[in-house]
Amino acid sequence: MKQPLNEEFRRMQKLAGIQLNENLNFDYQEDKIVMDDDTKDAILDDEELQQFIPPKSFIRNKMGQTVLWVDWMDYSQFDKLAKFLGIKY
Repeated sequence: MKQPLNEEFRRMQKLAGIQLNENLNFDYQEDKIVMDDDTKDAILDDEELQQFIPPKSFIRNKMGQTVLWVDWMDYSQFDKLAKFLGIKY
């Protein structure tokens, strides 16, 4: 079955090392990442991240943005997510 174009595009970006971070904001003060739905979908599509980030981890804030709180993650989990998203910390 052929993947939809946007999923294939995201997969190709990831393989090419092009980061998704223009669509997210990491708030160090509040330990949260605010992102768009495409970034959320890319996280949920990644098999390694699926092991510790279930869909219910994401919420919507009052502005309709997708939020992932990261204060519950241990260092290795956050490190995997940060590398995937291209977050430097």
